[in-house]
Formats: sequence, C-alpha cells, structure tokens
Amino acid sequence: MIKYAVEQSCTCDVGLKKVYEELGLAENIYVVHGTAVPTDGLDKGRIIPHAWIEVGHHAIETSNGQRIGYPVSVYYEKHSISPKKRYTVSEARALADKYGFCDCWENFEAQHVSQ
Repeated sequence: MIKYAVEQSCTCDVGLKKVYEELGLAENIYVVHGTAVPTDGLDKGRIIPHAWIEVGHHAIETSNGQRIGYPVSVYYEKHSISPKKRYTVSEARALADKYGFCDCWENFEAQHVSQ
C-alpha cells in the first residue's frame, strides 16, 4: 500500500498517516533505494538498482507483484542488498511528485545540481 501510494501520487497520505500512527509505525517506515545482486534468473550476478519498503526491522519486497516480508538482515543477505538512501514516506512522495517518477532521485538531483 505504501509503495503504491508513492508510485501513484495517491492523495491518501492523511489516511495512511493515521493508520501508521495508530500502529505506532509513523516514524519507522522508509522507502529505500539501493542495489541487489540476484542469485538466479536472467539478472543473476548483475548489480541492479532496486527499491523496497522497510517497516521497523522488516523489509517488504514488492517487485514483480510479490508481497513478501523478511527480517531486514535476512533480506539483505538473501538478495545481496546494499541500501544507498532511505526516505520517509513524505520525502518519497515529495520527490516522486517533483520528478514524476519513483526511481533513484538522489542521482537525478545530483546531476541537475552540478549542471
């Protein structure tokens, strides 16, 4: 739901924020950008950009229609994950709205600032 809301520029932040706060999670949810190195499939061994959600000490994998939760340490090890940047849900929404996409904002901003 979090990733969908960010990606779709959903206007339901107020409702989502209330749910997070009621669950005691408002300060523990992050959209994370980094890299993964798949151990199988077509991308086996390649370093690929990746994004996922972290809630407290759990990572939620949503790529390719999955909805799988892992303890963060297990997720990082299983998928050879290297986190690069964490965003609060509000930060992620603001950047998605600003740039019109949901991928590697930090790199995009650095390129435009240096030009």
